[in-house]
Amino acid sequence: MPMDMTMLLLLFLAASAASIVDAIAGGGGLITIPALLLTGLPPVNVLATNKTQGMCGTFVSSAVMLRKKMVSLPEMKKSIAFVACGAMLGTLLVQWIDRSTLEFIIPCVLVFVTLYVLLSPKASDLETKPRITEGPFRFICTAIGMYDGALGPGTGSMYALTHVGLRGMPIRQSTARAKILNFTSNIFSFLVFLIGGHVVWGAAACMIVGQVVGGYIGAHLVIAKGTKIIKPIIAITSMAMLIKYFFFS
Repeated sequence: MPMDMTMLLLLFLAASAASIVDAIAGGGGLITIPALLLTGLPPVNVLATNKTQGMCGTFVSSAVMLRKKMVSLPEMKKSIAFVACGAMLGTLLVQWIDRSTLEFIIPCVLVFVTLYVLLSPKASDLETKPRITEGPFRFICTAIGMYDGALGPGTGSMYALTHVGLRGMPIRQSTARAKILNFTSNIFSFLVFLIGGHVVWGAAACMIVGQVVGGYIGAHLVIAKGTKIIKPIIAITSMAMLIKYFFFS
């Protein structure tokens, strides 16, 4: 469906804000999905387009982590393979779900994840003893990959916090690994959506530009209280857009 300049500007601003949020704390999907829902696109097209623009942001983040040698791809190759399989399966499954069911599920998930982001405790930067071994942990990553392929908001935080809580890794190392796994689930989910022809390229292109602009700003934003205000911003923005979606669309 064609979009006017006002709607495209909204998507650009939403993607820019989401990219800044992702650079600082994660959770950008809680801004971009409600923004895409406001356009009136079918839920599957919303998810496909969101995955397309979000993939660009996670690519940049992953490239930075690799350049700084904060992660090793050979050490992660099995986890990457498991996550890729999970993401493709989740993306295939969501395309079979009825539109009316998705229209109910997506806002509910957004509300839940928004509350999760708001209330989640800070993770430590100290290494602790792992609670489970690497083998079983890969299946947890697969499940998160399935969720990312099907819906997606909050996936980066899920990857990071499970590495902290279950594998005992410091938050910086966990975040670096989360970026790689998040990019993995994003790109393989995108490929399935692409084959299915669900990406709305006009909206995606506008949001990709926003992702680049926001990513640049977020990477250079040095504000002492930046991380403290991100959670309220996510909550306020998401709730406002969801109210508009439920009551005024």
